Amino acid sequence: MNQNQESRVCQHCKGAFIINAQDFAFYEKIQVPPPTFCPECRLIRRFAWRNERSLHRRTCGLCKRNMLSVFSKNACVNAYCPSCWWSDNWDASDYAKEIDFSKPFLSQVRELLQEVPLMGLFGFESTLINSPYCNMVDNLKNCYFLHYSNFDEDVYYGSGVFGTKDSCDITMVRASELCYESVNCVKCYQILYSQDCENSSDIYLSKNLRGCSNCFGCVNLQNKSYHIFNEPQTKEEYERKVKEFKLSSFQKQKEIAEKAKEFWACFPNKYAHGSHNISVSGDYIMNSKNATSCFNVINAEDAKHCSYVANGPLRDTYDFTHYGDNIELVYEGLQIGDGVSEAKFSWCVFSNAKDISYSIIIKGSSHLFGCVGLKKKQYCILD
Repeated sequence: MNQNQESRVCQHCKGAFIINAQDFAFYEKIQVPPPTFCPECRLIRRFAWRNERSLHRRTCGLCKRNMLSVFSKNACVNAYCPSCWWSDNWDASDYAKEIDFSKPFLSQVRELLQEVPLMGLFGFESTLINSPYCNMVDNLKNCYFLHYSNFDEDVYYGSGVFGTKDSCDITMVRASELCYESVNCVKCYQILYSQDCENSSDIYLSKNLRGCSNCFGCVNLQNKSYHIFNEPQTKEEYERKVKEFKLSSFQKQKEIAEKAKEFWACFPNKYAHGSHNISVSGDYIMNSKNATSCFNVINAEDAKHCSYVANGPLRDTYDFTHYGDNIELVYEGLQIGDGVSEAKFSWCVFSNAKDISYSIIIKGSSHLFGCVGLKKKQYCILD
């Protein structure tokens, strides 16, 4: 064992995990003790708070109208519809409590959580136009059942979709248009039943293409046009053969899709998804540096155990999940972004908040400890 690292036993699963010198330096920098849970158990603990797409019918606690919410009607919380939560018709400070030093502090935070109004759906309501069935979103127009996404228009049934238009049934798609049934495509136009494509257009049933156009059933091609199952075609041959596939028939489409997947399996797969990275480990990483054990992140630097970073930048952050637009010095956080710094053990913090600990759904506030639902407040404990 390296003398600059320690092996510890997870308090939860009893498995061994390593804390190295770089980790110790980070914990000292943000003034927290080293973790007692292993990275996987810490991730599971964060995900226990995250509900991306399971929506329930319940009544708004303020206006009493029916609404959709991530909280079921049986959940012991007071949930408001988006219009009511973002309004000035209530103040979380009205629910403030005095600290009871005879009781565990976190149990008092839990009591506060059950009383203070919570967002029924997570999203920046003023940026949503005709997009009522979406969660964990902002800047949408005419979108339906879209989650963990932003700056989209006319997109339906998707997750992890950013800057995309006129698309349906997609996951992890960025800056694209006219995409359908596709996964992990960036800067693409008219991509159908494909995955892992970039800067490509008019692609059908293809995988891992870069700078390609008019390709059908292809895999691992770069800067190619008019190919069918990796075989070059003339423009006329390509158009004729594609018509012969009769993709308007569901049965034919299903048969061709199976053939394409069998064809893909004959080719090597890249060890990981990502590009423009320096010293990273994990998968689906872009434009990042010194990002260790990270997954589905972009523009991250000096990060570890981070995932679902929508746009970045994210700096000096450990054990973080979801959002991450311009944040730094965040530890054990979930759904945090929009200029936040120095946030620890917190959930849903945004709008340039600073120095937030053990707090939930905080907007534009600073120096809070154990607070819930506060907007533009400073130096508060238990609201």
